Amino acid sequence: MKKIFKYTNLLLLTLLLINYSCSNDDETITSVISLQDLEVTIGENPTSGQVIGTVQSDSNTSLTFSITAQTPTGVLSIDSNTGQLTVADATLFDFETNPVITATVAADEAQNTASVIINLNNINELAIQGLTASIDENPINGDTIGTVQATGDGVLSFSIASQTPAGAISIDSNSGELTVMDATLFDYETNPIISATISVSNSEGNENSIATINLNDIDNIKELLSTSQADYNAASSGDWVIITETEYNNIANNLAAITRSATTETEYGSTISSVINSNNNSITVANSTTNLVPANSYLIAFKYKIWNSANVTGVKLKLSSSANNSGFMDFGNPLPTHSGNNEDVFFVLKNNNTSINAESYLGFFQSNSSIFLYDDATTSGAYWGIPDTSNLNASPYTNRNVFYQGLSTTQVQW
Repeated sequence: MKKIFKYTNLLLLTLLLINYSCSNDDETITSVISLQDLEVTIGENPTSGQVIGTVQSDSNTSLTFSITAQTPTGVLSIDSNTGQLTVADATLFDFETNPVITATVAADEAQNTASVIINLNNINELAIQGLTASIDENPINGDTIGTVQATGDGVLSFSIASQTPAGAISIDSNSGELTVMDATLFDYETNPIISATISVSNSEGNENSIATINLNDIDNIKELLSTSQADYNAASSGDWVIITETEYNNIANNLAAITRSATTETEYGSTISSVINSNNNSITVANSTTNLVPANSYLIAFKYKIWNSANVTGVKLKLSSSANNSGFMDFGNPLPTHSGNNEDVFFVLKNNNTSINAESYLGFFQSNSSIFLYDDATTSGAYWGIPDTSNLNASPYTNRNVFYQGLSTTQVQW
C-alpha cells in the first residue's frame, strides 16, 4: 500500500513539473515588441546624410528596420540595424514644397509600424548675386547697366546702400535694374571704375552684394567723324584737324556738356555779312560777348567764316580770363593750312587734355593771308588789335560781330 502511494505522489509531481514548463513556453511565444512613433522639427535645406532621428522599440532584441512608405518618395533612408533615419535627398527638404515629410517604418519582429513625421522650419533663403559690367564711358542718363539677380521668399525690394562716386547710378526697387543716373560721372579719366553696395530685402531680412562697373575708354570725337576720321587718326595729340560741317555739328550735338563760345548759333547763322580785309596786316579779334568758355572745360572745336582766301596759315586761337579786350594768350597749335571762299571752315582738336582753369573769352588771330567775315547788322561789337597782340582796342567797333565760334566741354570724351 505504501508503495502504491509513493508511485502516486511521484506521478503527481511529474504532472506539476510538466504543466509549469508548458506555462513558461506559452509566455515566451506570446511576448510582443512595439515600435515608437517619431516626430521631429528641423530647418529646411539640410545636407545629404544628415541624421534626422532614430526609431525606438520597447525591446533590447536586435531588430531589422525598413521604410515601407514615405512622402515624398526617396526623401529618407534608414539603417536597417539601428533604425536611424537620415536625409537621402536634401532637395526635397524644401519648406515651400514639402513643409511636412512623413514615413512609415516597420521591423520584422515588431507587432506594429512606427509613424514618422518631420516638420520643416521655413528658413530665410534670401540670396543676392554680385554684378560686374563693362560699358563705354560717357553714356546717357537712363541707359541700362545691368540687373542685379536675387532669390528669396515673398516680395523682394532692391536699394543702393552706398556708391562711389555718389549719385552715379540708380536702381529699380522692384526689378534690381541698374541705370545711369549722372552721366557726367561716367568719365574714364576721372572714374574708371564705379562701384556700389546693393541691398535686397524681404520680410525676413536683407542681404548685400557688390556691383562693379568698369568703364571703357572711348574717343567719342573719333566716332563722330566720318570723312575726316583718317586725318584725325593720323594727327598727333594737340593738332587741329580740318573737318566737315556735318562732323562739327555731330560733335556739337552729340558730345556731353557742350558750350558754344564767342557766338551763338543764331548769331553765327546771320545771312548779313561784310568782309574784313586786313590790308595785308595781321589782326587779333574778339567779340564783345557774354558767351564765354566755361571754367574747367576743354576747347575741342572751332569754326569761322572765310572770304576768298587760299592756303591760309598761322591762324590761331586766343584766350583771356581777364577781359574781352586784354590779357589774351595763345591757345594750342595754329590751325592747319586751309582755304575758302565765302564759306565756313571747321576744325577739331585732337586729345586736348589741358583744361581751361578759369572762365575765359575766346578770340583768334588772323594772319595776313586770311580774310574773314562779320555781321554788320548786329547791335553787338568786336574788339581789334594789330598785329598778333594780347591787348586790343579799348572800345569795341559797334555793329560788328565776327563769325567765329568755339566748342568746349567740361567732360573728357576722347
